[in-house]
Amino acid sequence: MLVSDSLTGLLNHTATKHQIETEISRAKREKSLFSLVFIDIDHFKAVNDTYGHGLGDQVIRSLALLLKQRFRSTDVIGRLGGEEFGVVLSGTGRDDAERIVNEVRETFAAMQFEAEDGRFSSSSSAGVSTYPEWEMVK
Repeated sequence: MLVSDSLTGLLNHTATKHQIETEISRAKREKSLFSLVFIDIDHFKAVNDTYGHGLGDQVIRSLALLLKQRFRSTDVIGRLGGEEFGVVLSGTGRDDAERIVNEVRETFAAMQFEAEDGRFSSSSSAGVSTYPEWEMVK
């Protein structure tokens, strides 16, 4: 319970950070690679201000569910805070990580949320970092 985010059921900030550190240690020890993805819901304050925190929570939960569905069960998925998420993709290089994350972004952007005055959608931005970077550039 202490490692789960109450809204999404994903790992919380502290547990996610710990898992990132563990993955870095493992990758160094095994000389393997992994990608780290950070995802942020764009203009989320405007979603809360316009539609209320209840619908804002629904948007967050929807992205969390999408992340659980799209990534492998062995991947580490966590909510870093607010509308920010982190994913650790063991054994995954930059190209594959970017491809997967772009699929997630496109799927999330296509989702429709029902508000009192109609439907709306949201979008997300993501960044990918791969370890060890120097081995990926050849």
